[in-house]
Amino acid sequence: MSSATTKSARQLLDEVLRAAQIEAFAVDRFLERVNAEVGDSAGLGAEQLAARDAQLEEMLSAIDGFTSRVMRIKLDHLLASDNSVAPQFRTYLSSRVLDYDGDLDRLRARVVEVVSRVDPDGAPSIGAAIVDAADEALSLRRCLRQGGMALTPPRSEPEP
Repeated sequence: MSSATTKSARQLLDEVLRAAQIEAFAVDRFLERVNAEVGDSAGLGAEQLAARDAQLEEMLSAIDGFTSRVMRIKLDHLLASDNSVAPQFRTYLSSRVLDYDGDLDRLRARVVEVVSRVDPDGAPSIGAAIVDAADEALSLRRCLRQGGMALTPPRSEPEP
């Protein structure tokens, strides 16, 4: 897999725990690790292809988990001095951010509806800021997923 000093693709995702680490996250380095770990499917047998497919599924799942964590970090940073978004709602938003991919207007409406109960005047700006955070997290997810899948060509049929 890799030498003792080389971090796996999963480790690169797992070590991101703060806003500064999100900003410094090296997409190219992650994709290089994915490519090294999953590799090419040319000449692989059925069992090896199945193992490669499992690695790809694990990578995609790890990226989804990473996206939720990125959203949580962004919310914690964004709302550090804001009490209008309850911790439970922040948890909901970070755990369900994937549900809003492609429908950020629905997310904005949901946030404004909930925040309006506590801060009617600030709800639109908080909604916009949360949507911006979600858009950034989801854009990073798309970049990682597309890059990972582009590095790993589609499964070819095993040689007889």
